[in-house]
Amino acid sequence: MYQFSFFTIVLSYLLPAVRNAFHNAWLQAVITPLEELKNVFLSWKEDVDVRANTTFQVISIEKILNDRFNTTNPVQMIFIKDVGDIIQPTFLFFDAEAQDKVYLYFDSENQPKTYLFFNSEFTSQPDFIVYVPDPIYTDMVADGSINLMKKLINTYKMAGKSYQINPYSI
Repeated sequence: MYQFSFFTIVLSYLLPAVRNAFHNAWLQAVITPLEELKNVFLSWKEDVDVRANTTFQVISIEKILNDRFNTTNPVQMIFIKDVGDIIQPTFLFFDAEAQDKVYLYFDSENQPKTYLFFNSEFTSQPDFIVYVPDPIYTDMVADGSINLMKKLINTYKMAGKSYQINPYSI
């Protein structure tokens, strides 16, 4: 859509009698800043298109993170995993509430173990984990670009979701 040359357009409107090397050079000098401005606009448009087409979906966030921080190595990809519910809540009820009973056993009774957790253990668990290859993670921490990664994730993640960035070795 934006593939045109200002010089070609102006040259086509120039009278044939005035088309010579001097006028062509002068027009080129006058039009060069406009061409550069058009190129800046095109790169800005490309960036805006990428940002507008990136959603909170996992595949979309993975793509933008890999495009920004990763090389083209398919073995060392940045990926996101859903944590799910690592800790299953156990609720204790009064008899009057008529809910399923929870039994606690001694180890010697060889029954399934029941774990009790504090409420803060449920709220501190992240909703998803971003896994970054160890060499890339080390470089990001060293040069401070880990903050740029956090900014990108915060921009595109769904509101209210928490995350954690973890390195992994291959």
